[in-house]
Amino acid sequence: PDQRPNLGPFPAPLPEGGKGEKPLLCLWEADSGDVDEGSFFEYGPLIPEEQRRDARRRPAAPADVPAEANSAWEDLPKHWLSGRPALPGYCVDFDQVVLTRAQMESTRGLEIALRCLGVGEFGGGKWILDIDLDYFASFCPSLSLPIQRHGWTSPAASQSFAEWAVCLRMIVSNGIEPFCGGDLFEPETFRRSTASEITRLALLPEARTGTLSSAVLLARFRRIAPRCAPPERALAALAALLSGLDDGQRVQWAALEGEDWHAVMSPHGPHHFASRAELRAEVRALEPLLRALPSAPALATVARSSDLYLPAEAAAAVEWEVLLLLRRVWPGAAGGSLPISLEECHAEDLPRILEGVTFHSSPGGERLRPQPWPLPDPSATPPRPPVVPPPGVRGPAPAERGAPLEWEVV
Repeated sequence: PDQRPNLGPFPAPLPEGGKGEKPLLCLWEADSGDVDEGSFFEYGPLIPEEQRRDARRRPAAPADVPAEANSAWEDLPKHWLSGRPALPGYCVDFDQVVLTRAQMESTRGLEIALRCLGVGEFGGGKWILDIDLDYFASFCPSLSLPIQRHGWTSPAASQSFAEWAVCLRMIVSNGIEPFCGGDLFEPETFRRSTASEITRLALLPEARTGTLSSAVLLARFRRIAPRCAPPERALAALAALLSGLDDGQRVQWAALEGEDWHAVMSPHGPHHFASRAELRAEVRALEPLLRALPSAPALATVARSSDLYLPAEAAAAVEWEVLLLLRRVWPGAAGGSLPISLEECHAEDLPRILEGVTFHSSPGGERLRPQPWPLPDPSATPPRPPVVPPPGVRGPAPAERGAPLEWEVV
C-alpha cells in the first residue's frame, strides 16, 4: 500500500462507485475470442417476465459442456466498467475462467480449469483453493435487510419472500420501467403515485381471488399516466405473480414499509437458502470434482461470507461440512479416513477435521473461533472401533496420503 503508484484522476464515471481515495475494484472489458476466452454460449437480451435469456451454443463450444442454470443476470451498469489502462509495475496479466460446477465436471470444462491453474498435464504449479460458504446458501444481499428486520430468516420464510420479491423487481424494473420512463416512472409521477400503486397491487380483491388480469393493471396504471404503454407480456406476468401469491406471501407483502420496498426494488443477486439435506448434498457433490484435480492445493481458504450473504442458520452446518470434505479429500500428513457425514463423526474425529486450520481475525476484531458443532454432542457417541487391515495388507504410506494441507478461515 505504501508503494502504490500515482494513478492520476479517476475517469468521470468512476466516482459514482467510490470517493476517489483509492482504486476501485472494477470489471475490465475484454474482447472474447474463441471458446477458451469467451462463453460457451451466446446469450440474447434479458426476458424479464421469464427471468431468463435465450442461450445458443457457440460453434466452437464442446457438446458436453452444459449451459448455465441461471441466465437472468441484468445488463452491466456502464459505471462498473473501468476505462483505466493497465499500469506497468501495478498490474500483472492473469488467466481467468468462470465455470459452473456442472461445466467443470465436463471433459472440456475440467481441461480449461486445469490449464488456467497450470497443474497436471499443463504444469506442476502450486494453486490455492478458496471456498466462499455463500456458494452453498445465500441471502440476496439487498433482500437480507428486510429478511432480518421482519424475522423471515428460516429457510421456508426467506425463500418464500425471495420467490416473489425477485420476480416483482425483475418484471417492474426490467419489463415495465424501460417502456414507461417518461410517464409512470417519470421521477415526480413515480414518487407521487406510481410507487404507492405498485405497493398496493397484491392486496387488491382481484389479486386475492386470483382473477387479476393485465387489462385491470393497465387500466389502473392509466389512471396515473393515461398515455403509458407497458408491454402486455410484462403486465400478464405481473398479474400472474400477484394472483399466485399464497396467504403467507401476502402477509409478507403487507408488512413491508418504505425502506423495505427500496430493498425489494434494488438490483438482486442470487437467493437460495437450502435445507440441511440440500446443503449436505451440495457439499458432497464437490467431492468427485476435487478428487479429479491432479494435486492438492498448497493452501485452502474458507470465507464465511457472513456479511448479509450466508444465512446465520446455515453457517455452522455448512462450515463443518466443508471442513470435513476438505480433510476427507486431502487427509494431510496424519492420513487415515474420516466418515462421509457429520452425523457419523465421533469425538476423536473433530481434532482431525480441524488439524492445520487457522482461524483469522476480522479487521479490527477478535480472532474467529470454530462454529458450534451443528449436531448433538459427538462426545456422547461411543468411539469408533479401529479398522484393522487383513494380514498382508498395509495402510497407505505417508506419501500416498497427499501433501500436508494448510487451511485458513476468514
